[in-house]
Amino acid sequence: MAAVADVPAAKQPKRPNVFVERIGGYSQNCCLSFGAENFGKYVELAGGHNTGSDIIPSTFGQISPEQVIDSERRILLLPLEERADVVEAAGDLVKRGWPE
Repeated sequence: MAAVADVPAAKQPKRPNVFVERIGGYSQNCCLSFGAENFGKYVELAGGHNTGSDIIPSTFGQISPEQVIDSERRILLLPLEERADVVEAAGDLVKRGWPE
């Protein structure tokens, strides 16, 4: 983990707002995410700002769609099990992998 955390620590970039959907596609409920611990901590280590940390006081919880929009997140991490319906609905918003 130090190898990941050392890059943003050395370069001091502006931290993009990141929203992590905890179990995307598992249910129809929106916006299950992480607080400052668990996966939320990984977002911080990688140089992002976990927007769930601002709202969720525990390890994980649910926030409203409005709170996601208000968070002005720049990155949305949505783990899916190849749900064709979700990918089709998202269209060009779906990005796979990382830019070179």
